[in-house]
Amino acid sequence: MSEINTLDSKKIIPKDLEIKAQPDIDKNFFRITISNLKLNKTYAAQVQYVFQDGEVSEWSPTYLIITNNELTPDAPTSITVPSTGQGYIPVELATFPANAKRVDVYVIGGSYGTGKIANTFFKAGKILIPADAGTYQVQLITVTPTNVTSSSSQTFTITVSGIAGESVQNPTNPNGFSTKRILAGIELTWAGTYANGTFTGFEAINVYAGNSATATAGTYEQVGVLTGNNVKNTIVIPLGNYVVYGQPVYIHAAAVNKNGTVGTIQANVANVLLGPGKATDADINDGAVVISKLASDVLTVGNLKAGDINATSYIRAGTAASARVEIASSTVGSVLPGLTVYNSSNQQILRAPLTGGLTITGSGTFTGDLYASNGNFSVVSGSVTALAGNIGNWVINSGRFASSADTFPKVELDPSPTGTNPQIVLRSNAGSTESGNVIKLNTTDGFRVGAYNAPNFTVAMDGTMTANSATITGKIITSGTAAYTGTLTIDGGFIDHTSGLYIEAPNLIYASSLGDSSYGGYLQLSSTGQAWIGHSGTYTTLLGSSENSLNFTINRTAPGDGYRDRGYNLFNIDANEFRAPSLNNQYTGYRTIVTGIFGQLYNGRAFFYGPRGTSAAIHTDLGSNAAVGDVYFGTT
Repeated sequence: MSEINTLDSKKIIPKDLEIKAQPDIDKNFFRITISNLKLNKTYAAQVQYVFQDGEVSEWSPTYLIITNNELTPDAPTSITVPSTGQGYIPVELATFPANAKRVDVYVIGGSYGTGKIANTFFKAGKILIPADAGTYQVQLITVTPTNVTSSSSQTFTITVSGIAGESVQNPTNPNGFSTKRILAGIELTWAGTYANGTFTGFEAINVYAGNSATATAGTYEQVGVLTGNNVKNTIVIPLGNYVVYGQPVYIHAAAVNKNGTVGTIQANVANVLLGPGKATDADINDGAVVISKLASDVLTVGNLKAGDINATSYIRAGTAASARVEIASSTVGSVLPGLTVYNSSNQQILRAPLTGGLTITGSGTFTGDLYASNGNFSVVSGSVTALAGNIGNWVINSGRFASSADTFPKVELDPSPTGTNPQIVLRSNAGSTESGNVIKLNTTDGFRVGAYNAPNFTVAMDGTMTANSATITGKIITSGTAAYTGTLTIDGGFIDHTSGLYIEAPNLIYASSLGDSSYGGYLQLSSTGQAWIGHSGTYTTLLGSSENSLNFTINRTAPGDGYRDRGYNLFNIDANEFRAPSLNNQYTGYRTIVTGIFGQLYNGRAFFYGPRGTSAAIHTDLGSNAAVGDVYFGTT
């Protein structure tokens, strides 16, 4: 079981659009017939299922149904109009056109001027149309029930003479007029009476409307004609230049005879001080205004004021394929569901679909605070907050500002990755770990370059700098007054140079650990040109340079204890020879170095000295340390 809905079910539905349930006949389809629809009209229809338990489904999407237009009727035929007449124009219609509502008779000439409807056929027959003496043209036109008109019939020409024996008197002044306010107009009725008796040769009563009770020239215009003589006549005067809502309307009248003489205009024969009537509740109750009336432009947009407006298909301001605004609850032809605004080039400049979201093409201005429904985006007092989105090629991702949507983008500004540690990250490649090439700066680790867990270069927050290798073209300057402050420490590395080494500092110290009082494993370069090479224990070695020699001395204690003068020239430039050094330890000998003819080196003599006075004592003390040719100097 299903049914069809063509209007909002909460409204009163016209009988031709009532919902009618249809039985499920063959399980595949069913056919319904909706009768009494208007021609050339658009109807919106929806379908829903009705189940056996009385439950109903949702309404289907809206389907638009456009009824066929009525065909243009044929022009009337079987017409007879004689070529002459006396006082009247006889017209006979032998056959009434099929599917016609009426047949209008147009007369041109005489009092009918350039043409007007003089009479109407509602069935086949013969009519007499009053006419003054003169020549007239007559045409008939078919009108359908929906006011579709045919082309004109054959044109008939007739010459009319006056009625024999009838005298045409000057018009006398009419009276007996009354008015009634009606919707959008004034109804005027004439009782068919005159102030001073009747006159012969009556043609019509001209009706005028104006804004002056005295019928002053320029304050009125003709608004109608009464054609019945000595009988009650009624016409409707519509809105016009002088028939205006809320303003007094004064009616003037003048009689006209068959010779075309217009009598004296009678001023203010009737009036309506409040102007035309406006719509009342009775005029606009449900069913009072139907589509056929609206199609006659009874209501115009400029004069329409409404509260709630319900449309079964869509609402459009503008014309299709041009500048327009469209609102629809579902797709209706080219009309999209939601709100859509088009420019004059038929391009969308604003789109708000029913599924949510807003798309705007072009610039705009927004005043006030702007919030997203879930709180992820807001603009408050000029401050922009967003948890996600894009600004140009930049991505907002979970509070970060990044140059791409990767987990680790190429450039990333993160104000709070751990809550208290803001950071800046640059990557050459995206990755999910800290092992890739990265440059990172934060307030905990300082500055790191390379793989984050094993960086090639770091600067810690305390200023400590670590590098796997470095090339420095300028100076390295350290400063400080406390012990080891401002010291350059090289642990496990070396200083390599190819074009000379220049160190501008009073001391350059290599130590196994800072604060080692034994100076074990250090290199100290003093400003006097002396270098101290330290080793374990309290033994130190002094290298002292002069203009033409390099002195080499071993001491038991730290530098500066007075023993460093006990040295010997290891190499003397003037003598061009190696020389044996003096020994601080008299029982340990350092032999001289002898160069052979081919440049080979041999051990030479050793020089010993000590307090031994006999050769036996010397041999006993030296033991295997002495060799043939060595020299011993006694000190006693």
